[in-house]
Amino acid sequence: RAGRLRGRGRHPLWRRPEEVSVIVLPLVVRGTSERRRLDKLFAAMHAIKRALQREARNRLRAYWAGTGRLQRDAGRWREELGLSRDHLERCAYRHLERSGWLLGHVSKALAMHQADEVWAGVERHLFGDGAGRRSGLPRIGGYWDYRRIAGRARSHTTGRKWETFRLF
Repeated sequence: RAGRLRGRGRHPLWRRPEEVSVIVLPLVVRGTSERRRLDKLFAAMHAIKRALQREARNRLRAYWAGTGRLQRDAGRWREELGLSRDHLERCAYRHLERSGWLLGHVSKALAMHQADEVWAGVERHLFGDGAGRRSGLPRIGGYWDYRRIAGRARSHTTGRKWETFRLF
């Protein structure tokens, strides 16, 4: 038997909504200087993501290795190791400030959104779903697989909130 079922559900099955929050736009880069600048932006964002993933993996390995502390107080142990969204965002800021070249290509807002994206994978690993299933340890992706820069769209509910960056 594949899974435990207690009978037919009362709610309708979930379906993907027709409107999704991902906008795919063609990007036309006309010159080699513009192309180089865009390449440097993607390279910088990938460097931040790779550093954050490496940091998160090391902290997760330490988290699971400390079985005694994990059994006593898992929340405090996570806090000590810095396994939270805020700690990961501060780690992204530190990477950005300590490097000599990243601040020329990436803003702190973009680094924060990248940290939030890395945190989503860490969260799926730490806290299981309703059935108790967890995702595996987050992996460090390769450069050629990095195709999307995490960001925030313009808020339509709150005034004076804008997107992280705008291509025009």
